[in-house]
Amino acid sequence: DLSSYTSEQGTHYPRSKKRKSIISQLLEDTKRMENPNEIFNDSLDKESGTQTPDLRALAYPLDVETDAQFAKRYAKLSLFEKVQEALQSNRYEVAVAVLLCVNVLWMAVELQFSGHQMAFNLELRDTQLPLAEREFWASVFGAGENMFTALFTIDVVVRIFILRCKFFRVYMNYIDIAVTVA
Repeated sequence: DLSSYTSEQGTHYPRSKKRKSIISQLLEDTKRMENPNEIFNDSLDKESGTQTPDLRALAYPLDVETDAQFAKRYAKLSLFEKVQEALQSNRYEVAVAVLLCVNVLWMAVELQFSGHQMAFNLELRDTQLPLAEREFWASVFGAGENMFTALFTIDVVVRIFILRCKFFRVYMNYIDIAVTVA
């Protein structure tokens, strides 16, 4: 009998010219397994009866624009559309973020100044700045606060005016409105 038999040592195959070599079977399996994604997709296609989409396409954004394509599209835009594009750009967002960070630092310095004054009022410090210097710094901090308020208000108003409905589609802009109004 030319069929295989099993013993405690494993499966045994009798030597025969009809049987393929185990090496050639392994080589065929290796060739078949070179692209396991295709084998997996084929098995899904057989089960569902539909074509499986290529999942590699999901790893890349669909609307990637090269620099040349952007330059060509940008040259065709009107001035109003160019301003819209600029207000939605990463550069503009970074500029506003830097302005916000400068505002935070300004408020920290103002808090330090008022903390020094509060410590004197609570008799925790012995020295106090002269009255003229306190009034000067109070006016500087007031002017800075008004400047930042004006800049953030202008930012929101211009973006609402230029972007119109696009402005309200971004939920973070509602936070900008709330902070500016408060």
